[in-house]
Amino acid sequence: MIEQANFSLQKVINKLLEITTKEKDIDTFLTKSLDIIVDEIELLGFLNKGIIFLKRNNEFMKVIAHKNIDEAVLQECGNIRKKDCVCGKALCSITHQFKKDVEKIQDNKVILTEKNICSFPINYKDNCYGVLTLYLKDELYYYETTVNEITSICNTIGLVIHEKRMQRYADFVKNKLDVSYGDQYFKHLANFFIEEFKMKYCFIGTYGNSLEQISSIVFMDNHKQLDNIICDIENSPSGVLLRDHFSMFPKNVQTIFPDDIELKKYDIQSYVGILLHNENKIPVGAIVLMHDRTIDEEEQEDMKQVLSIFTPRLRGECERKLYENNLFI
Repeated sequence: MIEQANFSLQKVINKLLEITTKEKDIDTFLTKSLDIIVDEIELLGFLNKGIIFLKRNNEFMKVIAHKNIDEAVLQECGNIRKKDCVCGKALCSITHQFKKDVEKIQDNKVILTEKNICSFPINYKDNCYGVLTLYLKDELYYYETTVNEITSICNTIGLVIHEKRMQRYADFVKNKLDVSYGDQYFKHLANFFIEEFKMKYCFIGTYGNSLEQISSIVFMDNHKQLDNIICDIENSPSGVLLRDHFSMFPKNVQTIFPDDIELKKYDIQSYVGILLHNENKIPVGAIVLMHDRTIDEEEQEDMKQVLSIFTPRLRGECERKLYENNLFI
């Protein structure tokens, strides 16, 4: 019988928090954290091995840290689609996943076998960041108290990731946006949103006085700048944005808005937008993110939260752009 009394949850959490003061980079923090976790949780009946996955886009998560994992497993699990396996099912869930036996067969050959896999979601409030996968020595050690303690560790990791993300945003504002003006500012911001959310297109634009059209200030395809465009609001997702202030169409947006010419031209399948309005609540612009594939609806709160960080200055920049444009009319 494992001596669980010798395990100190607080000791593990303290060690993780100590790393945060030394490591600014999230991936490095997770690599060092995994070493601590797998060493300490042997007292709970786990093997000295594990994997940490981070969500890399709306569908996949990627191995960031691993310890004592077979090469065949790493090759098979380098990128995991959400919900495809025990690890994938834990992503963005509210509870852990357990699988006694896992066997992968390819061309009538067993290419990997694993046992007693425990995958725990790494969450912070409504934000899901990844998965911690550990391996029990035996199913007999699968206790509720063990699950609760590992869940607490994952919640701590989720908090640290969240705080480091917020710091990264603050650093981006300070080191990039605060020293950028005019078109350069909009381009830096659009590129940042594309990279952060792993979307294909970012469109930052201003509404005309009649609110019948929206004109792009910057329109990026990945990191390539496209020619600016003017889009009609009627029968488009940007029209819904005027009403709801935030809108998300995770799939089939062309089917929902069949008369939207731009959606067809750029083969847009998913759409996310946030409205920018002035102090008088009059719409002045919008941030629009689009992709040529389906995205995950569960990303909505995370995207809304991150986009809102940048809206105060962006509102002012859009107002300034409108003022400049009106001077030349």
